[in-house]
Amino acid sequence: MDVITTQNIENFRGALSLKPGDLPYGMWKVFDRAAYDAAKNARIVTVQSLVSTKNQLLDPKFVNGDKADPRQTAFNFMNSAALGLNDRRPPLKVYISDPDSFQILDGNATAQVLMLVGWSEVPVEIVDVEERCRIV
Repeated sequence: MDVITTQNIENFRGALSLKPGDLPYGMWKVFDRAAYDAAKNARIVTVQSLVSTKNQLLDPKFVNGDKADPRQTAFNFMNSAALGLNDRRPPLKVYISDPDSFQILDGNATAQVLMLVGWSEVPVEIVDVEERCRIV
């Protein structure tokens, strides 16, 4: 299983040309503040503390050329949300994998985009073990 973090995201870049500053909006232009406020265990965490285990480059539909890189799609969605063209994204769903890191359950492509564009913080909803089993 690949583990993708801010320290090694460049190894998983593929053909993406995203760079720091490419998503120059405030957090609440991209993420849904009401969804964050309504979440039972929401928190703002550093992007550096996120751990993604889904290598988007291995998505079978992407590999076969049947769809775009999921991270480009996520970037386009976040950019459109910030411009008011579609809904904002709910917080990433994560669980605590050790005291200093959060493993992503929902939002891997989004997290990898945030790593590539240099965001420092992101809203998350921390799920418990029982909910984690339902999501996975």
